[in-house]
Amino acid sequence: MTPERFWDLIDSLEGVADDASCERLDLQLQRTGEGDAFADEVEVHVADLLRHCTVPADLPEDSEEWLAAAVVAAGRDAYEATIAAGGEIDAARWRWRDAEALLVTGWSSHAAAVDPTPRDHDPGFPVTLQWKVAAPPPGVYTSYGVDDLGDDPAHGVVASSDPAWDQARRDLSADPALMEELAGLDWLDLHLVVRDGEEVTEPELRPYPSPDAVRAVVLVVPQSLFADADAGARAEAYAEAVQAMVAGLAGRIQR
Repeated sequence: MTPERFWDLIDSLEGVADDASCERLDLQLQRTGEGDAFADEVEVHVADLLRHCTVPADLPEDSEEWLAAAVVAAGRDAYEATIAAGGEIDAARWRWRDAEALLVTGWSSHAAAVDPTPRDHDPGFPVTLQWKVAAPPPGVYTSYGVDDLGDDPAHGVVASSDPAWDQARRDLSADPALMEELAGLDWLDLHLVVRDGEEVTEPELRPYPSPDAVRAVVLVVPQSLFADADAGARAEAYAEAVQAMVAGLAGRIQR
């Protein structure tokens, strides 16, 4: 889901996330089939806001995400201004007490909102992007936090988005030969994981749960590959990483 589409959907809330507005949006997402993608974006934006800002100490327990969701619901300008300001979020400015509804909007069930198991990847492009770094570059959003469950997708997937990744997928999808090779790997759960340089120094293909019983393959790459802040350069780096993944799997793995 592009940032523009996400914020267009947020604007349909008319600035407030509550049961009524989120129910209307949920029905729209059911009709368009964008529910999971929207929910991922909400998760990413809430996590990013809480990474840049603090919440009042007297806020009720477990309601910090409600406050962050209320800021997201207010729209892109309000969200970006809050992140730019940093510091403590003024809870009195936001209608946060019902904003929990936004945190589950789009999920097929409320249980899915807290289910750590991975969701299906984009059927049009079968590689899932995950950024597992503490300080992603501008334009990259990630829900990565303090809990690191490793890279086996069975243990959970970090919701991540980047317009450069969207561009890379479009470019790669225009390559019939590559898409044919990816189609031949449709029985695998494929992931591209970006990690800090201290954790990985060069690209590494990792099969899960084991080399003898593969159901998922993760290409782990160092963040240094994306050192260029330019989105175009990042899109090229994404494309090269996916091409390297496909080449690395060619003839080496069978159903």
